[in-house]
Amino acid sequence: MMNTAQAVSTSRRRRPGILVIRMLALFSVSGVLVCCFLVLSPLGAFRVEIALESSASGTSQMFFATNESDFSENRSRSQRVVVGSNELAFVGNPIRETVGSSLRWDPLDQPSVMEIASFEVRGFLLEEKYDPAEVLRPSLDVSEVLTDGNVAVIQTLSNDGQVIVDIDVVSLYRGHILAIIVTSVLGGLVAPLLGVWVWLVGRRSGRSSMPAGLDWRAFVAVVLGSSIAISLTWALVAP
Repeated sequence: MMNTAQAVSTSRRRRPGILVIRMLALFSVSGVLVCCFLVLSPLGAFRVEIALESSASGTSQMFFATNESDFSENRSRSQRVVVGSNELAFVGNPIRETVGSSLRWDPLDQPSVMEIASFEVRGFLLEEKYDPAEVLRPSLDVSEVLTDGNVAVIQTLSNDGQVIVDIDVVSLYRGHILAIIVTSVLGGLVAPLLGVWVWLVGRRSGRSSMPAGLDWRAFVAVVLGSSIAISLTWALVAP
């Protein structure tokens, strides 16, 4: 009888430690899942968005580099432009080296007149709007930026027009990443808090906490599956 009592006492002493380990595991798994979901889904896409109208069709290209002399094709993103209205989105990705302190925009590979309605940088919990007349600096075969207060107008004079974009992209990207990290931590905290609540409810009702653990494993599986599905969908449609 003594051995049985000692075993029960030891088991009770271990329960809080086991609970803490489970909560830490839930926090880690949930936080990582939230982070992966945000980074790989459209919600976490860091991008330069331009709304414009063009008088000609062709290809528009954004170059990312650490300085103005380091632009190259492998550090660029392209978008198709049609005659009329266009919504361009150049997605930055540090793995592809398409995030840098310097930006160069080649508006179109054809002579054209372009009316720029908006120029924005977007990310997770990030939206910065810029006046094209203030941030666009014509570099090669592009006219000066003219504006009437509503739209900015530029003219590409050849198939290699170039414009330097004066925006601190690196600082914006840091804010974007910081917002993802904070949200991941907060999202990770939700699971253990709910787990503790379920454990306390089960304890008060006299039920074992083991089913709750099983329920959380199912929850993690569902979140992981949803994250993978959304990420794969985004990979198929991302520009």
